[in-house]
Formats: sequence, C-alpha cells, structure tokens
Amino acid sequence: MRTPPLRLAFAAVFGRIFLVTFAIQQFTAFHKTRHQLRLAGPAAKFEAFLDFTPYALVLALLVAALASVGLDALVRFVLRPLAGVWYHPGSGRTEATPLAFHLAPGESLEASCPARIRSAQGWRPGTLVLTSQSLTHYPCNWDAEPCRIPRTELRSLRIEPARAVLGSFLLGWPGRLVIRAADGRELTLAVADPSEILAWFVRSI
Repeated sequence: MRTPPLRLAFAAVFGRIFLVTFAIQQFTAFHKTRHQLRLAGPAAKFEAFLDFTPYALVLALLVAALASVGLDALVRFVLRPLAGVWYHPGSGRTEATPLAFHLAPGESLEASCPARIRSAQGWRPGTLVLTSQSLTHYPCNWDAEPCRIPRTELRSLRIEPARAVLGSFLLGWPGRLVIRAADGRELTLAVADPSEILAWFVRSI
C-alpha cells in the first residue's frame, strides 16, 4: 500500500492569495492617500491609483508565490508523511497481529494491508485480510474483536468519495471503502488506496 498522494491545489491557492494581497495593498494605498487627495478631482485620484497598481501587483505576485511554495512544501514533506503513518497503523510495531494464528485449517492467505475501521470510538487501527474463506479486519489491540465477513456473504464493495478537506485547496485524499454483508452490516474502512482492495477480488476471480 502506498502513501496517499496528497497535494496542494497550487493554482487555486496562488490565485486566492494573490487576489487577497492585491486587494489589501490597494486598500492600504487608498487609505494612506485619501486625505492628501481629498481636494483632487476624479482624474487625479484615478492617476494616483494607477501609479500604485504596478507595485501592488508585483508585491502580490511575490507574496502569493512564496506562500504557495511554502504551503506546497508543507503538504509534501509534513502532511503527506503524517497521512502515510495514519493510513499504515501498526507498521513496524511489535504488537502487530500474527495473521497466521487466525487462519482456520485449509484456509490460505491471499492478501492483506493496513486499514482503519470506523467504530463508535473513532477509526480503529488494524489489518484488513483477505483469505480463501473470508474478508476480516484484525484490530491491533488484542482485546478488540475482529470484524469478519465470509466471502460467500459479501454483497458489495464500493468507494465513497472523501469529504473535501480545507475546501478545494487540498487534493488527493483517498475515499472510504464500504463493505456490505448479506446480514445488512456495513463496514467502513480507511485505506491508503481503496482501488487496490477492489483489485483483490478481480485477481481472485
């Protein structure tokens, strides 16, 4: 499983910062000069406004560029690794679930990946396991019960689009994997690449 490809919507962020900075600069210039130009005519006021506009444009471009590059670096080098750690619970930990212990006689392991399952307590970390007989989420905590669905009782798997985080400025959040069983149960899982889970079943056909 890979780290979610989080990225900054660079053009959208750059445009917003540029417009806000430019507007602030123009308002500041107007506020500072309005007393000096209070007796001037409309043409003189408009000329003074135009004189300051190139400076405001350059400053706004510079601020927008520096801020956008900084935010992009923050997403790439801080937020993306943190998301990778969250989406890979238990990796490198000694308490990781020994999967072979849970296999029944004649049951074989086909695929597995780190996953979090939604519960009343939040997103519980664990491992999603596909075997020849079932699809099971094994929690990292030993005192928590696994969530098991026999393969004969699987009815559907779908990906729900992720909710927008920070509006449209942050892209690349994975959707949620929703699994429905014959008894009406629905398991909602957070994995780094939900499409890879769907591919498990394509490969096993």
